[in-house]
Amino acid sequence: MPSNDRQHHRDADLSTLDSPHPASGTISHASPQMLADGADCDAQLRTGLDLIQAAYHSRTAALEAEVAHYRQVAAAQRARIQHLEAESTQLHATVADLDAQLSSAHAQAKVLRQAKHALADKYAALKQTAAQLDAFRRNILHTIETANSTAPPSVVDDLSRAGDNTSVLASVLPVVAPAAVPELAKPAAVTRDTTVIKTAATRRHSSAGRLADRDEVGTAARDRADRERERDRVDRERERERERERDRELRDRPATSGGTAARRAKDVTTASRKPDRETTISRPSTSHASHAAAPNSSTTADAQSLYRKIRDALSPEDFAQFASTINAFNSNKIGVDETIQRVDQIVADRQLFVQMRALIYRALAESSQARSTSQFSTATAAGGGGGGGSTVQAGVA
Repeated sequence: MPSNDRQHHRDADLSTLDSPHPASGTISHASPQMLADGADCDAQLRTGLDLIQAAYHSRTAALEAEVAHYRQVAAAQRARIQHLEAESTQLHATVADLDAQLSSAHAQAKVLRQAKHALADKYAALKQTAAQLDAFRRNILHTIETANSTAPPSVVDDLSRAGDNTSVLASVLPVVAPAAVPELAKPAAVTRDTTVIKTAATRRHSSAGRLADRDEVGTAARDRADRERERDRVDRERERERERERDRELRDRPATSGGTAARRAKDVTTASRKPDRETTISRPSTSHASHAAAPNSSTTADAQSLYRKIRDALSPEDFAQFASTINAFNSNKIGVDETIQRVDQIVADRQLFVQMRALIYRALAESSQARSTSQFSTATAAGGGGGGGSTVQAGVA
């Protein structure tokens, strides 16, 4: 068997090579075939070793490359993990802040609910107090209106019977004496329109002050109303005293004085040039009662009621302007159209303005009728009186 022989020879060659002291006889006995086979085996062995080494290096390089790749992946994953951990920490901190804010919001909402309940209770208490104050205010206004309605008529009623062309309005509105009547009273005398306006303003402010005292409002209101009625009565007494002094001064004057004649001529000229304005001719006060007619009671009552409504609807400044306008109209300083125009600018309530305009026209009609009757009676009584009768006739014309 050649293979067995070849193996046997190979083993022999190897043993010979491995022996430290080979025998010369062994080398000499080796055949050329055996030497050729040994060289071939060495070459194959070296080739196999080279292949194994190449495969080893190739595999080692591949594994190293793969290890490097996985190291890079691991580094990237590690960086991502660190980033996620930082983000998670930040989110945890945000959640903690939000929890704290939520807790604070819950506490604030609780406080707000408590404040809401407290405000609701306070609102209910204030509403009840406002209702009580409104009831007190109505009682006080009712007391004041009752006191005004039961008070004696003002001294301006005497002036209305003295020939004033707006006698109905003069019985309830603040006026001063006509320009023809000289001011011979005390130097410190207060005009009637200022007194009435000041009394109305004092009454309004005193009513507002009494509303603030809830405990003693009933007694204080009655006491204040009594004091105001007493003050009004004293003012009316003083005005009557002034009027009586004026009447005495007029009676002491001669009836044919130059100033009186000039005033009569001026009144006659004004009446002839301006027929739409009712002018008043100055006469001695001794003829007041016989030549002037008293105002209608129903018209006076309506005027008083309208006066109170306008006073309540206007502010103190507007009311003072309104009273000044009526005062100027009563003293024949402005005409009917200008008076109505001024009242329209002052009184914003259209219903009150319409009522006031109708009252002015009705007062003019009644005053004109009473004045015509008085002048007719005077002319009839003085028919044979020469110059005096001609003056009255001129005034009528």
